[in-house]
Amino acid sequence: MEKINRYHQIIQQWLEEQSLIKPFHEDIEKIIIADTQSGHFQLLMQGWHDKQFVHQLIFHIQVKSDAKVWIWLNQSDQKIASELVSRGIAQNDIVLGFQAPYFRQFTGYAVA
Repeated sequence: MEKINRYHQIIQQWLEEQSLIKPFHEDIEKIIIADTQSGHFQLLMQGWHDKQFVHQLIFHIQVKSDAKVWIWLNQSDQKIASELVSRGIAQNDIVLGFQAPYFRQFTGYAVA
């Protein structure tokens, strides 16, 4: 449980830093959604750009009960897995969930 809590803190701190990066338009805000009970962490953008409403999920990360960190979505050019490893999450605890199961063995991260 200690490992899971540490991973939650690392992910939440990283998302807080990401939320401070200014969006492309002033009327767009970044929102962190953190559900520590189920281990889900998300960052989304919401607001208006000109006359168009924007509501876009940028990142979705989950810490499962076995302390595996699943990266489900990365809608940016950031290398989330590398960043999380540099902050203390073990590389063999990270699963690139957006990669097909048969391809995960070639990623350098956990298969599942």
